[in-house]
Amino acid sequence: MKKFLQFWLKIISYLPFTKFILKAYYNSAVKNIEKQFVENQQIIDILLTSKMDAKEFIFGQSDLNFLIIVHNDSHPKTILNEFRDCIQASAFLKSVVNINYVPILNEAEIKTDVIKSYLIQNQSKETFTWPSIFKRNDYRFLMGKQDHYAMLFHSLRSIDHYLLRGKKAKNIRMKTKSIYTSFKHIQRFVPKYIYLTKTWETLSTRIYRFPALSFILKKPLERQHFQAITKNSVTQNQIADFSFEAFDYSFIKFLKSLLQIEFIDDFVLTPSIIQPQKDIFTGKIFILVMINKNILNKNYIAQLENLKISLRRFETEKTKFRIRFMSASLYELLSTKALFRFPLEPLYHQTHAFSVKSIKYQYVVDYDQIHLASIHFLTTQFMRFRSFKQKTDLIGSKFIKSLNLMYKYHLLWEHLKGKPFHIEHSVEEIRELFTPQFNDIALDDEVTEEDWDIIKSQLIYLLKGIRDELARKDTSLKFLKF
Repeated sequence: MKKFLQFWLKIISYLPFTKFILKAYYNSAVKNIEKQFVENQQIIDILLTSKMDAKEFIFGQSDLNFLIIVHNDSHPKTILNEFRDCIQASAFLKSVVNINYVPILNEAEIKTDVIKSYLIQNQSKETFTWPSIFKRNDYRFLMGKQDHYAMLFHSLRSIDHYLLRGKKAKNIRMKTKSIYTSFKHIQRFVPKYIYLTKTWETLSTRIYRFPALSFILKKPLERQHFQAITKNSVTQNQIADFSFEAFDYSFIKFLKSLLQIEFIDDFVLTPSIIQPQKDIFTGKIFILVMINKNILNKNYIAQLENLKISLRRFETEKTKFRIRFMSASLYELLSTKALFRFPLEPLYHQTHAFSVKSIKYQYVVDYDQIHLASIHFLTTQFMRFRSFKQKTDLIGSKFIKSLNLMYKYHLLWEHLKGKPFHIEHSVEEIRELFTPQFNDIALDDEVTEEDWDIIKSQLIYLLKGIRDELARKDTSLKFLKF
């Protein structure tokens, strides 16, 4: 029933003059939730964090997002389960509310200066308001440095999802909207890394308003997207020597042969942090295919998916690739502003990334940005535990994934304590950092419910250490209760 409703809502959203009908449908859903929970004594308020009057909000395709605020002495996870059960029981509500994204905070946590940054993605003004659906006092916020960081972070994630992975988007309207908003945020905060034209603006607007024109305008807009990320110049880089002995020889030879292609500048290979053996890289290898403005020549953009397929021929049972297309300007932006998923990723790339073209990429890591990134990372992990995502991501996965996350937490904690950034690739040394109860779990073993209890305790202990170090500069972070 849910899929049926969502399908028809999506179809209707493309029709002219149906916005007012869909808006009434959405407002009815908000009133329904108000009616269900306004008498709940444990809930202080429920805020609507979706901005339905924003240009990028698409009735029939965008979800309604809420933030639940509860009393300090309540049990947030219990209340969250009740809210999800209520949504699940109604096909009407399920069609417009994403139950996998329902943040819940207590009254102390919502008053911190940083927790809201986790929820900010598409704000365009320096002040913004989240209205109360209980008709109580609305929450009004002033944007700060942490919020600006979060907006840039989310923008790069959207660009990564819709452009850099080389996947074909099922919904051209959502893709256009997301890239448009993300490029605008980059232009607002760090304009030197992107090149936007009036043609790009016009094409984006037309596809967004008239999706039926996408079969004509999609390719010209795609060219504008790649021009935006490859046009601007970047810092000059140096030549350096790299040893590729730990990689498969035939794979490196193949990559070097691809450097003859005019739109490829380089391949940057980054092995996963934990390596069972020092003399050969296994597990995940992250591959950045560095493209340049020649991508706009001929029909090269259409060849990107075939390029990924040719690279995946070298995957093995023990080695898997994560492939992204990247421009030099975006790589510099990610590195200098610490916009990777893990705050210390720029430092890791400086010491453990391999350039097939033997280039030493020159960028200065901004440690103030790493501090902002660390706070964002902490709040992200806090919300993942609050909404059970860590549990669902790790149970059933191989233990090495959990060990990798623990080690990242440990590295960040050590860095915040002022210790030099240092990576140990010995699995035995890494295991010694944590509880000996993990010694009987092999790297390839699947994490069970019983294992999760121990893993969760270790992860939360490390996160509390990260929180306490960050709280030396911002005491409000102490309110985050794991």
